[in-house]
Amino acid sequence: NNLGTIYFSQRKYSEALESYNRALNCKPNFMDAYFNRANAAYESQEYYRALADLEKVEKYKPDTLVVYFSKGLVLTKLRRYDEALRAFRTAQALDAENLEVIVNIGTLYYYKKQYDSARWLFQDILRENAREPNSLNALAMIAAEQQQYPEAMQWITRALSAVPDEPYFLNNRGYIYLLTNQLDSARADIDASITADPYN
Repeated sequence: NNLGTIYFSQRKYSEALESYNRALNCKPNFMDAYFNRANAAYESQEYYRALADLEKVEKYKPDTLVVYFSKGLVLTKLRRYDEALRAFRTAQALDAENLEVIVNIGTLYYYKKQYDSARWLFQDILRENAREPNSLNALAMIAAEQQQYPEAMQWITRALSAVPDEPYFLNNRGYIYLLTNQLDSARADIDASITADPYN
């Protein structure tokens, strides 16, 4: 299991999966290995495999926030948004103040095109923390989706002022530039994003 975690930290997900498999062959009820294997499967885009492992852990540890959080992430990737929302709501019930959970709930509203709900939730976060970068980024994407490009640029500029050179934010600013036909600026941002995170 520990060897798998080392491989995971090196982004060697197939080797990590093999190590977790071996750990579970030795100890079939080793819940940490199931959870770790789920994370490696998620990173390998083997979402159904990840979900199966998380559901095993959920049966043994039904009050564990991180299980529902991870399940929500997997279900989001599978575009099973209503189920993902239920998983995040369960996580929120276990920790009502967990910011990551709240941000993911808002992101699901965005994916479901419930823009008013998403905008309200992210702006509520910003009332507590005006520089919370993921909320600023999400509001930029909502504005871009609604073709409100100047507003989108204002939000993404604030996100990048909070976390300069964040690759996802650079990518999204590049996307907004692309939508407004500012192709040189778009290319520069997207190239910078790829340089910062070649795995994106």
